Amino acid sequence: MWKSNDPNIQERLAPMLEMKGNRRALNPEVIKYRFSYLQSKGNVKKSYVTDSVAVMPVEDIWTKDFPNAQLASLDANYFTHPSFDYYPVVGVTWRQARAFTDWRANEMAATVLKNSYLNGYQLSLSLPTEAQWQYAASGKLDPQDTIVGSRMTIDGIDGKKKLAVNFKQGDGTYSRDGATFTLPVKSYMPNAFGVYNMAGNVSEWTLDAYSPSAVVFVNDLNPALLYDADEKDGDALKRKVVRGGSWKDNGEQLNSETRNYSVDYEPHSYIGFRCVMSAFEMPTVQSKTRKY
Repeated sequence: MWKSNDPNIQERLAPMLEMKGNRRALNPEVIKYRFSYLQSKGNVKKSYVTDSVAVMPVEDIWTKDFPNAQLASLDANYFTHPSFDYYPVVGVTWRQARAFTDWRANEMAATVLKNSYLNGYQLSLSLPTEAQWQYAASGKLDPQDTIVGSRMTIDGIDGKKKLAVNFKQGDGTYSRDGATFTLPVKSYMPNAFGVYNMAGNVSEWTLDAYSPSAVVFVNDLNPALLYDADEKDGDALKRKVVRGGSWKDNGEQLNSETRNYSVDYEPHSYIGFRCVMSAFEMPTVQSKTRKY
């Protein structure tokens, strides 16, 4: 709507817009999303808080991350040109990613209400926990399986092996896998769960706070280390787990068990995210002892 040439619409939306060169654009300082969530602070009593988060990604994130590289064309086109519509979103903070999951859940609610089976359930979306992300990335139906989660190569038409993950090869060979930077989100083959690009392309925010000793703190039932830092908290409390490795990372970062982190207020051109929905446990064959 904000791109409309209708003068009435332009007038009403004028406070939300700014000029960038010779084009209109949404003003990131004005376009914000407000939502409430249950704040987690370790063992401290949890309470609902309301937060306002900027909606727009940082358009010049490419040159901010790599100031000594000629990436102005990505700054100018990545978020505006339709050829990038199916590329992963980058340039968003952890807080922005979590806000999006809340908005997406609200948008989805209207569709869920039309489904007679799901109507009445309180369904929500979120960022994946670190454990959920690792399970999806490993592609193992059974933890005892030894299936390799990420195929590094595929068979080419010419009979030669071709790289099947978007990452940095060797000492700076970025393009052997088919792209120097990001790729559309359904590039290459999906893993055993049908999920694309759990390794490479972009690293991904998870819901968890980062701690080297996280396994000691979390429960073994749906484990997650949750901590919502305040502005006054130090950066050590604002670290969030990042998984998967990206287009600019070397191969060791693609391992489904490799852990990394970034602070929740910093966007990057190599970190994106995906949404997950909690599923209800269904009765198994073992529990079906009688007919209803």
